[in-house]
Amino acid sequence: MSSNNTIFSSVDFSKKKKFSKRRFSIELSVLFLLICLLDFFFTFDIKYFTEIFYLLLLYSVVCIILPNLIIPFKFIFEKLFLLISRITNPILVIFTYIIGILPIGIYFKFKRLFFKNKKTTESYWQKENLNSLKINIDEQY
Repeated sequence: MSSNNTIFSSVDFSKKKKFSKRRFSIELSVLFLLICLLDFFFTFDIKYFTEIFYLLLLYSVVCIILPNLIIPFKFIFEKLFLLISRITNPILVIFTYIIGILPIGIYFKFKRLFFKNKKTTESYWQKENLNSLKINIDEQY
């Protein structure tokens, strides 16, 4: 068995999956619904909520029935989210490094500097004088 034969050897992670127009419209509708619900819970304005909710329902029905109308929005959102991911991914990696890895490294550096292991001469193990032992290599088995 070669080392290239792994679970992920047949999967190409560099390819980006294309979402169908219908799936994109449903996901965008759910996102807008969540934003609408959050806005309602924080403002408690029922008139504003109902207007946005009706527009959301209209958008959802039109996008499910006629998914070709969503193509320009899909293109714009793909480019926008690609730009957002290029900005946020390095920030998240730096944040993870600063919060997770850097403190551990600093801890071990300080531990090595300030809490050096004191070498003791006393030991439980007794040193054997190898010169006084008769070792016959022919009788080892």
